[in-house]
Amino acid sequence: MDPELNPKIVAFCQHYGLHLLPCRPRTPQHKGKVERGVAYVKSNALKGLRFSSLAAQNAHLPQREKTVADTRLHGTTRRQVSGAFELEKPHLQPLPPSLFACYRESLRWVARDSSVQVSRAYYQVPLEHIGRDVWVQIENRSVRIFNYRREHITSHLPLAPGRFSSVQGVGGFDSKGIGARQAAGQWLLLASKNGPHAQAWAEAVWSARGIEGVRSLMGLAGLGRNHSSHAMGQACASAHNLSAHRLSDIQRLLKQGTAATPIQELLPWRDPGDPITPTSTPTSSNMNLTNLSYLTNLGVIRDLQTYSQFIQTHIALPPGAP
Repeated sequence: MDPELNPKIVAFCQHYGLHLLPCRPRTPQHKGKVERGVAYVKSNALKGLRFSSLAAQNAHLPQREKTVADTRLHGTTRRQVSGAFELEKPHLQPLPPSLFACYRESLRWVARDSSVQVSRAYYQVPLEHIGRDVWVQIENRSVRIFNYRREHITSHLPLAPGRFSSVQGVGGFDSKGIGARQAAGQWLLLASKNGPHAQAWAEAVWSARGIEGVRSLMGLAGLGRNHSSHAMGQACASAHNLSAHRLSDIQRLLKQGTAATPIQELLPWRDPGDPITPTSTPTSSNMNLTNLSYLTNLGVIRDLQTYSQFIQTHIALPPGAP
């Protein structure tokens, strides 16, 4: 079998124009003398010596190389080291203009909004990679993305957590939001399956945050698989009342077990112009404005004007009443 090489080692060799010839396991003789230089420095150039600082040691080694190592006869080739180097020097390649960049690398999955998550930030990749794995190289000044064949796809500047390189929606629509409402409709529909309060919260998230809120709607659908509709409704109602439009708010309320604020039930609206037909006409003996069942039958009174009309048309006040 062909050996599988570490991707970072391959990138290092490509940067410096090198080629790797892996050795078979447990065959140290295949390495030749490529590691012998370390032992030679330890047993010869530095043996028995102490230095007051690293700078003093670094100054000692070039002098030792010039006066001792380069002038000696090599034990295997039986040639002077400096003479052999002069013959090889014309065949050496120049070093690249920059050092090999140190980076972290990881495999990431491209989400349905055509982005990958790296350190809690989101970076866009071309749409054709949605649902596939990509390699991400994270450096101090750049985030580079490669496909599974190690072909470069795109690069971005590092972002702070929670930021997007560009606003994308489900299916990869552009930042102008063309078709955004239709694309996000499936997540709003899934939210409605957890009850009217979950649907109201999802609509509020979409209204307040737009395309960036799709991630929260996706997370809400995931929470619905692990929590009951009642618990989801309680949490969404509380978050909606508090104008909290982050998925973390829903998670916090679910973890608490009960909603932080009571749910305000929505009563049906009744137009003040609609006729009101009470089940019975109140008299002076049974008229009691605090009778909740009676007031419920009369409809919903929402302002002072409607209340005044109600008093004038439906309650016979005793003579002399103001």
